[in-house]
Amino acid sequence: MQNKKSQIEDLLSFLAAIVIIVFVVFFFPSRSIAGTKAVQEKINLQMISKDSEQLLISYLRTPLNNDVDVAEAVNTYFVSNDENLLNQIKTLAHEFFSKSYLETDSSSWSLEIRYPGKSSLIIEPEKARTNYILRKEISVVTIPTQFFDKQIELKMFLVQTKYVPK
Repeated sequence: MQNKKSQIEDLLSFLAAIVIIVFVVFFFPSRSIAGTKAVQEKINLQMISKDSEQLLISYLRTPLNNDVDVAEAVNTYFVSNDENLLNQIKTLAHEFFSKSYLETDSSSWSLEIRYPGKSSLIIEPEKARTNYILRKEISVVTIPTQFFDKQIELKMFLVQTKYVPK
């Protein structure tokens, strides 16, 4: 009888060891993989943020007319409310950002322009407006106005338009 009892005790400790090993093997690697994915996503977002800031600065330096760049045109629009000038700014934004790395099958872009004391101006493609899932701010640039105490703030957003499993 003692022999059978010791076999059962040995079997129980053996099964407990197997359960612990299985738990360790399956639980810890998945935590490290999830952590790695989170870090990778954060790094990708930081790279996109840095690149998008350069892209936004390039857009602001792009000539709109013969002697006026986009930054000056935005400033002039908020002072004059010229709809023709606004349409030119929007058209150039669509041409400029829709050809960039921000526009993919699963993402798009959005640009928000804030002038102190006036309502915000949002420029985005139809895809970003209708298929919006998630909107992340990726860069902010400010430009001076004619007034010393006011600045125009331009925010670039990455808009996720389709669910992409990770």
